[in-house]
Formats: sequence, structure tokens, C-alpha cells
Amino acid sequence: MTPLSPQKVAISTAVSGVVLVGGKSSRMGRDKAALPVAGETLLARQLRLLAEAGCGECLVSVARPETVLPHPLPTPTPRMIGDRFPEAGPLAGLERSLALARHDRLLVLAVDLPAMTADFLRTLLAGANSQCGVVPVIGDRFEPLAAVYPRQAHAEAELRLLRGELALQPFVRAGIAAGWLRPYVVSEAEGRLFTNWNRPEDLVSG
Repeated sequence: MTPLSPQKVAISTAVSGVVLVGGKSSRMGRDKAALPVAGETLLARQLRLLAEAGCGECLVSVARPETVLPHPLPTPTPRMIGDRFPEAGPLAGLERSLALARHDRLLVLAVDLPAMTADFLRTLLAGANSQCGVVPVIGDRFEPLAAVYPRQAHAEAELRLLRGELALQPFVRAGIAAGWLRPYVVSEAEGRLFTNWNRPEDLVSG
């Protein structure tokens, strides 16, 4: 399948977005969602990016019930959802989000990507539709936690979780093979957008 090329196209708000917050933040040693970045928390920042990208609905996928939504609440007001499959990693958050989203396209954004921009997310959305999503690829590795998925990806996510197959790279490859995902080749300049915060030393280097 031909990789998606960068493009700027008007998008509809008939798209849901989700921030994947995840669970224990054990490598960071504290809740990543509450980390400060440029005057706001990571969670508040990512919700703002989803809204600026054009999402008409925002979800927050959490594995920890103590996660706190930012105040004042952003617009659109986010809805917090929990995993159906416990201790199953980000694929579990993706599965619930696809099942509960109101729209046929779901823009997924991990909480720990502090350099991501709304412009890049809009580019991904412009290349997606209700039948086929878009996943960035850097070299031979996909970036499935800043991507757009169609609702039909839910069946594959659920099946893999039931089998205990939690890895995201094979999930993405299955979507490309089935035709409900296509790759977006990340440019060298765009590569910095995928810097993530996993450990305390990342905060210093970031």
C-alpha cells in the first residue's frame, strides 16, 4: 500500500479523540499525566491538542481510577473511560476507546508525547476516513499511539486481547494488511514530535 503523503485538507469535527493515560508510570516514578509542560499538565496539553485538531469528542483512557481530569475542564468536556481488559497495556485502552467512541474515526494520542502538535494530528486526520485510518512510521517501526483508527479496528483489537496478544506492532501490521490502516512516512523534521517522557531523565533532556 502506498504510504500517505503530507497534505493539508479541511477536516470535520465528526471525529473522536482519546488521550491514552495508561497505568502505573512505574519508570517515571510519578503520574505522567500530571507532569507540567509549558504551564499546563501533560493531560491538559494533549486534550487541548485533540480539540485543536478538530475532535468533536474527547475521551481519557485510564487504567488508574485516581487519574484527575484538568480543571477547569476543557472543551469538549472529556469523558473518562476504563479498560475492559486489566493489565493489558495500551491495546486495552485502544479497544475500549474504539468501542465507546461516538464517531467512526478515532484520533489516538499518548499522554507522554510532549512535543506533538495539533498541525501534525490534523495532517493524519486529513488522510483518514471512516473506513481507513493512518499510522505514522519511522524507519521500520510504527507509532501507533499518535494515529487515527476507524471503528472497524475494534474487532482486531478485541480478538488480540482475548488471545493475550498485546503487542501493538503486529496489530498495526494486521490493519495495514486488511486495508483499514495505511502508513504515513514521518519526515526527519517530524521525528522530534515523537519524543516521549518515560523516565525522570527524559524530563531533563526534553
